[in-house]
Amino acid sequence: MLPTTNKVSLMEGACDRSLQAALTHIKVAADPAGHAIVHPMDDAAWSIVAATLHDVAALPDDSLARLRPMLTLRRVARGAFFLRQGGRAQVAAVVLEGVLREYFVDAEGREHTRGFADERTLAGSLEDLLGGAPARMSLQALEDVRVAQVPWAHFQELTRVDPAWDHFARALAEHAYRRKAERERELLTLDAGARYARFRGTRGALLERVPLRHVASYLGITPEHLSRLRRVS
Repeated sequence: MLPTTNKVSLMEGACDRSLQAALTHIKVAADPAGHAIVHPMDDAAWSIVAATLHDVAALPDDSLARLRPMLTLRRVARGAFFLRQGGRAQVAAVVLEGVLREYFVDAEGREHTRGFADERTLAGSLEDLLGGAPARMSLQALEDVRVAQVPWAHFQELTRVDPAWDHFARALAEHAYRRKAERERELLTLDAGARYARFRGTRGALLERVPLRHVASYLGITPEHLSRLRRVS
């Protein structure tokens, strides 16, 4: 009988071989917007990625290390799109620098801001990644943005072969659900002043970085109403 440590080593080796074999058959589409992709990751970016993921769920070092070769660094210029509505959501990312705005456009052409992704935040529209249909959301850079991104197909394969990543994926879905539920609760139970006060308390730094019309859209009020709230606060 093999010692337990040897069994673990053999299982980890089989996992890595299975993962590598699967990834060789997954084609990664070229970046549709033509943004520069740099590989491999540098240590500073990797430390931000690891810390951001740890905020969702703890991962063993060996499981976490399996992600690093899959990551690339991408820059998105201010005003450019990380994801455009109607395109295909193909990558998930950690924001290293800058701010992305997530929004959708309704049938009448009006934009509705769903959220902001700044440093140490996950980005990529989970809804569109899971659905596989043309994206319902757009993610646009409000500043020059740098992200560490992974092809969604690679991440899915990682969850298939590594139980720790499967656990992480479930934790990520729960995290997204809780955020969605909290957002709905705010919109349904808090008045505009309370919603603004909460935003200022939790994301106040964004008020100096994001156009206020986008903050107003996120809060579900007009820019004029937001200006009045800021004057009296």
